[in-house]
Amino acid sequence: MKLVKLLLQNDSIRALALKFYEPDCLEDELLQCAETITLALYKDKEQSSSLGTFRYNLFSTNLAKAKKETPLECLPPTSPALLQHCKRVYYQIQVWLQHRLDPCLWGWTRQGNILIPIMSEADPAPKELLQEVSCGCQGPCKSKRCNCRKAGLKCTPACKVCRGKSCNNSKRWTATEHHDSETPTTTDACEKDCGQTTVEPDNDDLTEDDET
Repeated sequence: MKLVKLLLQNDSIRALALKFYEPDCLEDELLQCAETITLALYKDKEQSSSLGTFRYNLFSTNLAKAKKETPLECLPPTSPALLQHCKRVYYQIQVWLQHRLDPCLWGWTRQGNILIPIMSEADPAPKELLQEVSCGCQGPCKSKRCNCRKAGLKCTPACKVCRGKSCNNSKRWTATEHHDSETPTTTDACEKDCGQTTVEPDNDDLTEDDET
C-alpha cells in the first residue's frame, strides 16, 4: 500500500516505475530507478548517495537508539538483492507485453523444468559477520524463530543442532522451498511466442508456518 500511495502522489516516482515497461532497458537503469523508489519508500531524509549507504546508516542509527540487535527485515534490501528482484519484475512485465526474454538472464535460474529465483549474487553481509550468525533450533528451522532464517541466511555448520545439513533452512532445501512458494505458472501465449515459462512476480512478504 505504501508503494501504491507513493506512485499516486509522486509524479517523478511514477515516471521511474514506467521504466520497467520500456523494451531493451539496461540492468543498471532498472537498479537506479529501483534504488530511488526504495529510498523514497523508506523516507530517506538524509538523501543518501546510495542504497548501501542508507542501509548502513539506518542500521547504525537503530542500533544506537535501541541498544540491541536490529531485525534485518526492517532494513531495505541490499543492492545485489534488489537488482535480482528488479530483473524478475522487468521480465514479468515484458512477458505480459508479449516481448520475448530469457528468464535465466532476468533473475531466474533453471533446475530441471523449474525456475528458481536468484535472491542475490552477493553475500548479505561481510563474511566475518556471517560467521557469527548461528542457531540452536531443536526443530526443522522453519519459522523466523530460527536466528539464521530471521537474518535471511541459510544454516551453516556453526549451528548447534542441524549443522546446516538436516533442516529446512539448509542450502539443499532451496529448490524445494521456492517451488512450494513461488510455483511458476504458464500461459499459452508465452509458451507459443517465447517457449518460456511465465512467472508470477515473487512475493517478498510470504509468511512462514511456526515450527512444530
